[in-house]
Amino acid sequence: MKTKVRSDQSISKVWLSLAAMTIMITSFRLAYALKADWFGDEAFYHWESLYPALAYSDLPGMTAWMVHAGEWLFGHSAVATRSLFLLSALLTQLLVMGLANRLGGARAACWAGWLMLLIPVLSLQGSYALPDPIIQCLWAAQLYVLSYARDGAPWAWLLSGLIAALGLMTHLRYGVLLFGVTVTWLVIAPTRQQLKQLWPWLAALIGLAGLLPMLWFESQQDFAQLGFQLVDRHPWTFQPQGLLQPVAQALIVTPIVYLLLLWVGWRAWRESSALSFLAGCGLIPLLFYWLAGLWADQSRFDLHWSAAAYLPLIVLLAVHAGRSSDSKRGERSQATRWLRPGLFVSGLLTLVGMGLLWQVQTPGQSVLKGKWAPENLIGWQSLIKSIGRQRDQLITQSPDSTGPLMLFDHFMPAAQWVARHGDANVRVLNHPMNTRHGRARQLVIWQLDQSAISARGWQGLLVVEQRTDTFATQPAWFRSVCQWLDMSWSGTHEAADQGKWFEFYRVMPRQSGRCELGSFGYLDTPIQGSKVSGQIDISGWVVNQDRGIQSLVVSVNGEPLSADQVTIRTGLVHQGVDQVFAGLTDPDGPRYGFSGEIDLSGLQPGSVRLDLHAIGRNGSRSRVTSLELTVMAEVQTSGQ
Repeated sequence: MKTKVRSDQSISKVWLSLAAMTIMITSFRLAYALKADWFGDEAFYHWESLYPALAYSDLPGMTAWMVHAGEWLFGHSAVATRSLFLLSALLTQLLVMGLANRLGGARAACWAGWLMLLIPVLSLQGSYALPDPIIQCLWAAQLYVLSYARDGAPWAWLLSGLIAALGLMTHLRYGVLLFGVTVTWLVIAPTRQQLKQLWPWLAALIGLAGLLPMLWFESQQDFAQLGFQLVDRHPWTFQPQGLLQPVAQALIVTPIVYLLLLWVGWRAWRESSALSFLAGCGLIPLLFYWLAGLWADQSRFDLHWSAAAYLPLIVLLAVHAGRSSDSKRGERSQATRWLRPGLFVSGLLTLVGMGLLWQVQTPGQSVLKGKWAPENLIGWQSLIKSIGRQRDQLITQSPDSTGPLMLFDHFMPAAQWVARHGDANVRVLNHPMNTRHGRARQLVIWQLDQSAISARGWQGLLVVEQRTDTFATQPAWFRSVCQWLDMSWSGTHEAADQGKWFEFYRVMPRQSGRCELGSFGYLDTPIQGSKVSGQIDISGWVVNQDRGIQSLVVSVNGEPLSADQVTIRTGLVHQGVDQVFAGLTDPDGPRYGFSGEIDLSGLQPGSVRLDLHAIGRNGSRSRVTSLELTVMAEVQTSGQ
């Protein structure tokens, strides 16, 4: 009796600690949702929510509908945008725990709760309005309902079909999960027998109906979304780096837990037990993503795509661990012995991830700077303030009852502006970024693209991002814009530690042919990440397509170096620039090159940011490049 009482007390303490951890993680998600800037893609989903539709050029409609519903309930704010996604993340945990409880009892449910909270790729979900929290919530609900459908309940089949339809209205990636269900159902003999009944087929028809809104939209838009998701964004050539995807997955799940999930899934599949269905629903999508990743898009972050596939494996591991808790010895207890340290490591990494995410949103204090922080994640608030100051100056100098036209080179900064100020007078120019992210067609549908700009009678502000991935095509893009706009350089927004670098131009329909641009260039030496000390060489080239370069300014950590620290010789011939960037109009060509020396003596050892600015003869001041260098301690030598 005493043993039973102690056992009950122990279980109660475990459940209380789980409840406390759930409250802590949920509170962090909410606090982060209150603190964080709109994520780049998230801001565009908010923009889509302003125009309710069956589907959009980049996604089916569910994400935008959820954003719209959240703002209808709680008003316009970033946290309102994210409110239903926060709820989805919490519901996902409860549904997974409910399924584990149904299959393995209270101990299994407890283990499932801990796994959902401590696996990093799952525990940090929900703080952004992205499709993934919805996908995971619907998938957890579908697995739960399918556990009843396997017992032959007709209502469960119909509800499962409805959930599948909602999943397909969220993202095409939900189809990968349904593919896993279908293959598993066909392979496992007991479930295959159920296909002789009407209910599974009726559920499949209901599920496929979820494609109808998207297909209706696609039929009107030349199947733009399907072309983007399945064809345009993928090279469909073998990419060896895709072989490392399992390693990357092990890191975001944490290695011990990752191996345990795969092991318990493979074991359940081979045993052909009642839990084999869950094994197939987890392992088949993981295998699909790994094989597809060998040929598909590797240029954008995709580690989270397979997160939902871990949910059925979590249930399997939780059931296995729950049974092991009742076994004092034997093979079954081995999983629990490894699971405890695995969860401990996962918890530590989750806490580290929470800390880093929080710091990212703390200007001036983030340890994730520049290349280490996703460019879509931070720096938007300061950019929008800079754009607002430029617009206010334009209104003061040229008052107009309609206000200036706000032009953006691509959709992402435009979406950030719209999230805070609405899309009145906003237009987005034709740019490869719009096509690359599947948003070009949507802007045309809204009549907010370049073709919707009047040929005369307006003044405006153009916001242009300087990006490393568009460096080679930027001059040609500027020339195309100058063919129909008069442009004069107006300012720069620089936030090197946040990965943001924008230039502002006053624009109007072409009349005088005046097109005064900023400068662009490249540093040949030093290179990114160099270890330097004392006096170092500097060389490269700079172009100003309008008037040429007046002078160069070198800064370290935002502070310009003095004249006695910098010696730069300009006007050197650099023939390669004309060959790469055809049609340059810089009057200094081909003497674009420069070389010289920089004295870094006296700087403390450590990481520094070196910026090169070019002052054009048109008065523009443009940041040409920004490098992270490591200053080494100077070696002291003594005389003999």
